[in-house]
Amino acid sequence: MTFKTKSAAIAMAAFLVTTNVYAQEAAPTQQVAPATQNIDQKTLNQFTKAYSAVVSIQQHFNAQLNTVTDEQKAQAVRIQAQEKMIEAVEESGLSVKQYGEIIAMLEQDPKLRQQVFGGQESVR
Repeated sequence: MTFKTKSAAIAMAAFLVTTNVYAQEAAPTQQVAPATQNIDQKTLNQFTKAYSAVVSIQQHFNAQLNTVTDEQKAQAVRIQAQEKMIEAVEESGLSVKQYGEIIAMLEQDPKLRQQVFGGQESVR
């Protein structure tokens, strides 16, 4: 894996880890299986909007990372990408915690994944 590819992978992984950390921080003591949780259509629409924005931001910043050769500059680009992704999620009407919870549900529930992505996308 090249430096540029690795940097792009790290940027998205950092965002996903952050969302998963937020999702786990306030996890209730009573665990409910993700597949049994219902998500209303409004929340799904918000998630779809946020996910599209996150993917677009990721692509934009991956292109920037492809031109960076200095590790400090690459780190600055990754931080900026993460900030933009968080902003996009919050602008959709979801919290980062909610976004992370939905990502976790999508990873566990093929039917929900099909409903959201129509079989054309994976979660990561």
